[in-house]
Amino acid sequence: MYQAGTGLDQVDWDDYDFIDLGASSGGSLKACSTAFGAGRGLGVDLSPRKVAKSRAAGLDVVHGDALRLAETDVVRFVSAVDFLEHLPNLDAVESAIDSAAQAATDFIYIGIHRSRASTISPRSASSSIGTNGPVTPAIYGSATTAKYSIV
Repeated sequence: MYQAGTGLDQVDWDDYDFIDLGASSGGSLKACSTAFGAGRGLGVDLSPRKVAKSRAAGLDVVHGDALRLAETDVVRFVSAVDFLEHLPNLDAVESAIDSAAQAATDFIYIGIHRSRASTISPRSASSSIGTNGPVTPAIYGSATTAKYSIV
């Protein structure tokens, strides 16, 4: 379990099934837990204000840089819902995906709410953005492959 005041290197990863990048208020933690039948998730956010708000709501969220996770094979999957479109450029997007692939053993889930899909550059999102459900997967693939599967 994450203890306030410690960093990602102090997390007991046996307590967590997944990491949510850009956790913000924790909505994706709850949604991914339900959607994937996952156990506990650990949110990572760069904003101390958002981390404090999520912790106050009883969620496990830590302050950290999603582009520089040092953990390897510590969780079943990594989610990034409404996250990549906030990064400054394609290099940052690739760094976040590489970081997620390193931490996950099974897959990476990247979702974009349909209302935001029109703001995504074609270079930073899959052409598979569709209209099924409130969150549409942009990339969904095996974290153990050298390249990412686009569906």
